[in-house]
Amino acid sequence: MYIINFIILFLVVFTIFSIFIGLIQSPIFWIILGATMIYGMIKRHMLAKRMEEYLNQNKENSTQHKSSDYYQSTQETYRSSNDVIDVDYEVVDEETND
Repeated sequence: MYIINFIILFLVVFTIFSIFIGLIQSPIFWIILGATMIYGMIKRHMLAKRMEEYLNQNKENSTQHKSSDYYQSTQETYRSSNDVIDVDYEVVDEETND
């Protein structure tokens, strides 16, 4: 039983390998392979460009949100400062010497 399975497996592998060798010798194989590689390179370049654009946009938005949040929090701090400062001071009228 094992010998039959081994022979069938060998014949399948040999058939696939023979088809592959036959395809390698065909010029249409090289045209399809070249077109697929060029398409993959273009796709990778476009994806990298989109990713870089997204990261730059996300970085700008994050910076804008952080600066606006900081500005808003500092303004709220200044506006909500209800501390009363007691200072003893005297009003002095200055006299001019004529």
